[in-house]
Amino acid sequence: MTLTTRRRVYAGLWVFAAALLMVRAIPYLEELARGRGVNSGPLALGISIGTALVIGYVKGRFVLRKAARKAVARLAQQGDTAPLRTVFPTKLVVLVASMMALGLALRSAPYPEGVKYWLVGILYPGIGMALLWGAWELLVYVPGPMEGHGDLERSLDP
Repeated sequence: MTLTTRRRVYAGLWVFAAALLMVRAIPYLEELARGRGVNSGPLALGISIGTALVIGYVKGRFVLRKAARKAVARLAQQGDTAPLRTVFPTKLVVLVASMMALGLALRSAPYPEGVKYWLVGILYPGIGMALLWGAWELLVYVPGPMEGHGDLERSLDP
């Protein structure tokens, strides 16, 4: 599998996860906008989305951008052709599984619903935005010769 294909698969996973998080947040945001929860209502919806955008920017810019660049460098070091299994190392699978478990715990933990609307309504879209930033970085980042192999530009062409 070519480097470009492996990068697209990796980025596709991040976009898929972002979409799932954002869709999963919609019912919580709707409840927040309807006034069901602590200090909720239409203004609360705007505040939660604004906060999610800030969280998404910060996490995307300073955390997932770096992770995406490391992933691209790792994929580039494997050469122009490598099997699909090299895209999803065990460490990544464990990380994704633990994040899914944390998300499930966040939604099912016994705490007031109004607080849950705020938490999920802010964190899910924020993390989704950060994942989109990271996916973009996975597609466009070109590591230097010291990070991957030197002829990476050629391998990025579709």
